[in-house]
Amino acid sequence: MQGGHLYNSSLNLSPGSSIEFWAKFTNGIFQNVGLSADINFDCPYITVGRGNLSPTDNSVFVRRDDSSEDVLLGTNLAGDYHRYKINWNASSFDIYVDG
Repeated sequence: MQGGHLYNSSLNLSPGSSIEFWAKFTNGIFQNVGLSADINFDCPYITVGRGNLSPTDNSVFVRRDDSSEDVLLGTNLAGDYHRYKINWNASSFDIYVDG
């Protein structure tokens, strides 16, 4: 699915929340799983996935609203299933790949 949302909730999430998921990102663009304020990805948001990358690039990034730069999570993560976890702390986020 490209450009869609699998789950949209009216829950008010806050620090102390976390999500854990298995995902297989392809070498396509704009594939993300994470937390956002609303369906339009208005601030705040944090995701694990892929932005506007070359189709041959297998990198997966952490993408967040407080930075213009994505943070590289790994260069060979796309193409295989991996377990990801996002923990929302009081003033930061912890991101895990495969534990």
